[in-house]
Amino acid sequence: MPASGKSTIGAQLAKELGVEFVDIDKHIVADHGNLMEMFADPGRGEAHFRDLETKELAKQLERGPIVIATGGGCFGKESNQALILNKARSIWLDTRAERAPQAPREGHQPAAAARRRHRAEG
Repeated sequence: MPASGKSTIGAQLAKELGVEFVDIDKHIVADHGNLMEMFADPGRGEAHFRDLETKELAKQLERGPIVIATGGGCFGKESNQALILNKARSIWLDTRAERAPQAPREGHQPAAAARRRHRAEG
């Protein structure tokens, strides 16, 4: 779920464990540019993002002990489920929708914001 606290809690957990924290979406943005543009580009779109997400997840899981925050849709892909279940411990945050912020700040939830903007413009 977007805005459930994955990045905040993940960073705190990593600090307590003495390991690095990695936000998959932020790595994708750093390596491949603006997600809003990616989602709006008919040649790339969400499918391209999901492929990048899978590659980044696999790359990060090979690094050893770290805490990873994935986007809300990452676990929906079977190959990602297999990667996570075979190479990591999965922690789920249970957040009631009414407690989560209604509209994450621009840039704070890049994939969710890109999907919302693409759907609104499409």
